[in-house]
Amino acid sequence: VYKRQLERCCRSPAAPYDTMTSDAKEYFRKVFDEAEDYDHGVGLFAAFGAHLVDGSGLEPGDRVLDLCCGRGASLVPAARRVGPNGRAIGVDLSPEMVRRSNDALSAEGLAHRAEAVVGDIDALRFADGEFDRVLCGFGVFFSGDAPAMLAGVRRVLRADGLFTLSLFSGLPLWPWLFEVIVRRAKDVPRDEHPMWSADGAAGELRRAGFSDPTRLDVTENVVFASADALWTQLWSLGTRPLLEQMDDPTRQLVRSDIAEHLEAHRVEGGFASTSTATILSARCAA
Repeated sequence: VYKRQLERCCRSPAAPYDTMTSDAKEYFRKVFDEAEDYDHGVGLFAAFGAHLVDGSGLEPGDRVLDLCCGRGASLVPAARRVGPNGRAIGVDLSPEMVRRSNDALSAEGLAHRAEAVVGDIDALRFADGEFDRVLCGFGVFFSGDAPAMLAGVRRVLRADGLFTLSLFSGLPLWPWLFEVIVRRAKDVPRDEHPMWSADGAAGELRRAGFSDPTRLDVTENVVFASADALWTQLWSLGTRPLLEQMDDPTRQLVRSDIAEHLEAHRVEGGFASTSTATILSARCAA
């Protein structure tokens, strides 16, 4: 249900999934530009970013492109992995996320071999065969035209290049969390993006001319220090569109409901959650 609510913000009411509007892209750019605490202090995406790089088979000297790079969850470990003779480029629609990725690279002493740039994953502006690997951590569903996006990935990959992407297996954090939010949200559509699920993404990859993808499931545990810390994070994630449509009294009810549910997950240091991601890897087919 959470996915369906997010999809409402990805397209105009009558538009198919292969036509994300320019207004929708501008909306998501704004969401992430304003996401001051995106993955800050929790590291959920950073943890899965390391798994994504591990699953990609990156080697020293490789040239890698990271789509929807965010604040560098997979771009930073990719830059470490390719070494001084490799090159890592991140692309994100949000200038603020790009800035934070570049800051993270500089802080790690990796700016000489990696950089993030503003760009649209539906219109990649790189040369044919420029990369050995392409990564995308939890971002393929931001494409407004999945076949065109995948065609672009194939174009910028070398002939036997590998595309590795990650998707959440089910809802991240706690399943009840999104049920609590959606319960008080408005206008929940019933359609789904073709690349939300692992099966859907695998089918799109095959139709786009990639090999049958391999699959790896990985699990991570994270701890939120407080209910306030979780609430702050929710404004920096895909839950923000749901919260923005509510008035203040409704948001306070949601916040109270979340705090009540959290007590069942209390551990030393805060509240523990477990999330599982699926990593798919597919090569450009001959």
